[in-house]
Amino acid sequence: MGGKRRMVHMKRRPQCEYKLPPKEKCIFNAIRACARVSPWLRTPEERAKITPDSHPLSGHCFVATHAAYHLIGNRHNLVPHVCKLAGGGTHWWLWNRDTNKCLDATFEQTCQPFPYDQGKPCFWYIRRHKRPWRDKRTSELIHLVKERLKHQPA
Repeated sequence: MGGKRRMVHMKRRPQCEYKLPPKEKCIFNAIRACARVSPWLRTPEERAKITPDSHPLSGHCFVATHAAYHLIGNRHNLVPHVCKLAGGGTHWWLWNRDTNKCLDATFEQTCQPFPYDQGKPCFWYIRRHKRPWRDKRTSELIHLVKERLKHQPA
């Protein structure tokens, strides 16, 4: 019985996690930490779905993935992917086509593994006249991440 529980727990983590160099891993962890404590970065629709039992990263997959793309993705050939979820909504993550590995900033928001194999490449559908082509929530998360990294010891 104990062995089965361990296997179920291991299935919660994505089997396809992309390994980052130390500097980018620090940026990735800062994105996750800032998103976790920033509920105002969720859209009103996402906020309406949150319950007291929801994981702190629930509803942050788009904004966290978008921030990771701008801060990390360009240097590592990471492409944004999205899939529609059975219960409604979507899930976003970054995928490296060369290694077939994913980088999912919010993977722990559910007990079930996400269907990464059902994802499709999808670039951001925000208005393109904004430079550097990111939405207000992503810009705010990137600002929070940069401020956090300024105060971390080197």
